[in-house]
Amino acid sequence: MDHVRSSERTPREWRRRWVVRRTLVRFVGVTVLSAVSFLGGSSSVSATTSNRSSTGTLRVVKSAFNFWDVGCPDQGACIAVGQGGHGEGVIVPINHGIPEPTVFVPGSRGLGGVACPRANFCLVTGNGTLAPSVVVPVTDGHPGKPIAVPGAFLFALACGSPTSCWATGESSNFAHAVVVHIVNSAIERTYVVGNVPPGAFFGPSSNSPNGGTAYGPTPSCVSATSCVVVGATRPYYGRTQGRGLIVHLVNGVVKTVTSVPGTAQLTGVSCVSVSTCVAAGEPPGSYVGLIPGVIVGVTNGFPGHVVSAALGHNLALQLSGLWCETSTTCFAVTRDGLVVSIVPAGTPRVLTIAPAAGALTGPHQGAPVGFDAVSCNDSSCVAVGGEFEPTLLQRAAGVLYSFGREILLGSTSAEAQLCGL
Repeated sequence: MDHVRSSERTPREWRRRWVVRRTLVRFVGVTVLSAVSFLGGSSSVSATTSNRSSTGTLRVVKSAFNFWDVGCPDQGACIAVGQGGHGEGVIVPINHGIPEPTVFVPGSRGLGGVACPRANFCLVTGNGTLAPSVVVPVTDGHPGKPIAVPGAFLFALACGSPTSCWATGESSNFAHAVVVHIVNSAIERTYVVGNVPPGAFFGPSSNSPNGGTAYGPTPSCVSATSCVVVGATRPYYGRTQGRGLIVHLVNGVVKTVTSVPGTAQLTGVSCVSVSTCVAAGEPPGSYVGLIPGVIVGVTNGFPGHVVSAALGHNLALQLSGLWCETSTTCFAVTRDGLVVSIVPAGTPRVLTIAPAAGALTGPHQGAPVGFDAVSCNDSSCVAVGGEFEPTLLQRAAGVLYSFGREILLGSTSAEAQLCGL
């Protein structure tokens, strides 16, 4: 803030990959591997279950397979985007933490990016059925007609003004990383991003373990023309790793490209001012899901300190979503059901860590909830992701976790929040 990328891979293959990713849970050396078969199947009605705690409410949306991103405008409903049980794109409006009925978007195969540049309006990106990608305008929680984007796969986007947004992705011939300028819901222009590999923003030519089905690292735009984009210097092929990558773009043109030592890839970035941003990422190594992730301070497009996401323990806090409100407050989420608050100023540091209600083991014992993105408005925040759901034919369901910012920031003991783990 904070996913089907190539026609060569079927929704069934992506779902199997999603389950493997979800089964790397927090306990070092312990995995929960569920051998399941996906047959498809979904509903147009959002059957939900909920689990409440003193910090928030976790809701399972059974009509969705997974939610990949969420956006909250200053006024109006938050929008969660993802894919349904058959791989189709889905949108779920969220009012005061409560999901409305799931909307299936014709012409889409999975929606992975959302940004809300003004009140009651959001833009959504994802893969199309007739074109590589689509852009979907959403007004008052209601999606409009998808707009085809020829020649590019799009995975994430950010808006720097009420009318100007930028989406990241890869050319449909797998030759270049690209950004696409969107103005008032219209596709303005596609720019080739030079000096980076085609899969730098986790495109189809990348085999990143965080690949998902139509999404990549969320960029951050500080104005209508200036954006910071993150990714990797080398796409994952087997065990080969590169470094995290920071790209500063102005009007779609690269101003700086910087690799980040001590990181294997960066999974998201959020800027609190024109000059100050925070990025989340993964450290080098073959088992990055079992060791703590990293937080990177970014000043004027260049990396500063790289610090561990751990807080007094060695749990594997892999930050998968990042959202910053001010120079004093950022929120991140993890693939094992945790919500993390971060101080972005100076050297970034983890302030608090809290488990989402029901997310330590999931509503079904042994089935951890995993989050992919988080976004906030003036009153509250929403984290989104998915969980293993054995009662459904697709064996997975989307999850939404609504929480109050002041409740999490009021927490003091990380060890107590983690239930003594």
